[in-house]
Amino acid sequence: MPTKENPDCTQCDYTCSTVAEGVVGAFEGGGYHHCDIYRPEYNCKINLGGISGDSGFCAVCRRTISDALEIYEDHTVNCYAPTFAKQNFLVCLLLYISSPLMIAVLIILAPCMGVCPLRRFLYYLGNCTKGNDNPCIRLTSSKK
Repeated sequence: MPTKENPDCTQCDYTCSTVAEGVVGAFEGGGYHHCDIYRPEYNCKINLGGISGDSGFCAVCRRTISDALEIYEDHTVNCYAPTFAKQNFLVCLLLYISSPLMIAVLIILAPCMGVCPLRRFLYYLGNCTKGNDNPCIRLTSSKK
């Protein structure tokens, strides 16, 4: 049985939840459907109506995303930040535009090359306009 059903499948159900914030269940209305698709928490990002607050994904989605990415994390490897000069805005913009392709290539090559090139690229992407002259910054996974 769903935790909360949508009484009218022709529109979004914006009524208040009958359970407390953060309770995991089966809430009708997800994936751009008003009925027959369920989201794990009432205020989950996969809800068509959006999210409340600034938390983004619910606990179930965060755990699923984390589990999916865990295979790319190697806790035995120490990766360090690349050193590079700061780039101008146009160079960084071109890098951001091409980044999905580059990330896909690095993920495909991860079994051969390890995770350091991907972590270095993501660091470079995030710090493109600032640059980095400190090669001692460890790029570790967020998991302990």
